[in-house]
Amino acid sequence: MRVFYIPALLDSGAWEYLDEGAANIILRHNEHRSLLLRIRKKPTSLLGFNYHVISQLIPPIYLGRFGLLEVHRTFLESVDEQFHGVRPEHRKSKGVNMDQWCAILLENFSVPITASIPENTSEECVTIEFKPKAALRGKYPVCKWCMQQHYKVAKGSRKAVGAFCPLDIYSDDPARIRKAVEALWWDDESSMKMYVNGYCTTRTQGSAFLINVIVHALVESPILGLLQSLQRRLDTVSLQTLQDLYLELEASHELHMGDPEAGTGPYWKDWITAIDSFLAESNSDEEEENLPQSLSAEEKRHIILRFLLATTLKDCSLMISMHKKKGSRCSDWFVDNEKEDKSLQRSHLPSKQTSFMDADLHVYGFDIPHQHTAPVTARQRLKSLIKTKSLSYVSATGARPDTLEEVFDYFNPSANLSPVPWIVHQSSGYSSRIKLIDLDPKSAHKIPTYFRDFQEIVKAYENSPMKKGKCGS
Repeated sequence: MRVFYIPALLDSGAWEYLDEGAANIILRHNEHRSLLLRIRKKPTSLLGFNYHVISQLIPPIYLGRFGLLEVHRTFLESVDEQFHGVRPEHRKSKGVNMDQWCAILLENFSVPITASIPENTSEECVTIEFKPKAALRGKYPVCKWCMQQHYKVAKGSRKAVGAFCPLDIYSDDPARIRKAVEALWWDDESSMKMYVNGYCTTRTQGSAFLINVIVHALVESPILGLLQSLQRRLDTVSLQTLQDLYLELEASHELHMGDPEAGTGPYWKDWITAIDSFLAESNSDEEEENLPQSLSAEEKRHIILRFLLATTLKDCSLMISMHKKKGSRCSDWFVDNEKEDKSLQRSHLPSKQTSFMDADLHVYGFDIPHQHTAPVTARQRLKSLIKTKSLSYVSATGARPDTLEEVFDYFNPSANLSPVPWIVHQSSGYSSRIKLIDLDPKSAHKIPTYFRDFQEIVKAYENSPMKKGKCGS
């Protein structure tokens, strides 16, 4: 991952506020809207977590490219002051971390990518962003997400219980996937966002065809199957067991997960060894808790680290970018077209999602083996993604400043060794691609909070007059 030193980007006036979460503020460049800057609100010792850790589990074609931009305190103070007024009130309690030496440059997946779109495809695009959440039900008949809706209603942070259930979006049934997409689309309180050529806009009526395209993109892509399989393999113990392991390690002074306030830990060597041991195991989607009676401190830490990785995957967002054929405009997506709808209905729709862990990726732009060669399994691909674990960065300060052209060359998809995974639908005349974002590391020190919150969620659900019998029914 490259480090850039570009004085022209260290002017807060060159950026506009886009969004933020609990840990980061996201800015978009005023002139070059394909470029985003992620500035941390919390300290961290894990620069490039996606690049060094997540890319061992998720193929880089779904992650995009990252770069580090050296920053200074004057720039950070200017950003904090300039954008304070436009930030959501509930986020203002945490400002920009003034001690960071760099911010992260990212691709903006919601804008058209002229250099990489398939042939005969319009440059204009519509992008949908949403969180699929957890693929696991656990020991309860209702998943955590659905129970949490009742908790939020009881606390007043939601007006009503939503119809979206993550188990529908991860199911093998296209009808249930459609149900989940429609539930997010029509829920005014859902986190689903829509961008038209990079600009966030309101989801509209007259969008049946667009919803159909989203459903087809999800069914035909292996990404949900990959997320589901990884979550099941990484998250194999209950929160009660995790709480016990955490407290045991803490009491014996063997936790070694760093100081959460100082932004240290879990450390790189911990993540890397945990990933290596995970990838060395057999591929199994076993969800049952089955731990040996005696565990070493390292084994306990690995169980905790795997849970934290699973938690990161549960909290990620999908961005689905969709283009029509050449000559079409974005406004065409929002006029329900009976002919196009029938074309979609006639197109091949698999009865179940492809399992990433067991099958090849049949998408445009991925290195699919020729028919006369032996198939390359997804597990072999995962093994091939393990790169050298060099975690040092060379400072660019004092050297020749980089140019904006060098930044754009770095992020140019045509120069990217990992091509964009387009799914091309010849019969219905559209192309789509899916990317993952919001894959930030989680802190082990939040495990007691996770355990306490889950107990409150279960209690709120059990006391709710609106509770349902079972997810997926």
